[in-house]
Amino acid sequence: MNEHRYNVAIRTVGKAGDKFVKEIESLKAQTISPNRIVVYIAEGFSLPPQVADEEYVVVPKGLVHQRAVIPDDEEVDYLLILDDEVFVPKDAVEQMFHMMEDGECD
Repeated sequence: MNEHRYNVAIRTVGKAGDKFVKEIESLKAQTISPNRIVVYIAEGFSLPPQVADEEYVVVPKGLVHQRAVIPDDEEVDYLLILDDEVFVPKDAVEQMFHMMEDGECD
């Protein structure tokens, strides 16, 4: 099922601490790995510590700015948008793809 390629976009102000670390680790442990994990942090806040190979992008303050930015990557068809305190079970993305296939969704 590795034909599914997706990116992950996470918005943060860098204050989620251990929850953020667990989120990144849970994303890296997915049965279908993300192509990229891009973390959007509002300007004026400190970057969280690097956990894996996630990328950081500083954006203007405001939820609208953080959620409006989408990674420009033509190699993927899907974008998983998460908050910075979400633990993702290791087969969650695979299960989402199965549900989309079963429901003939895009």
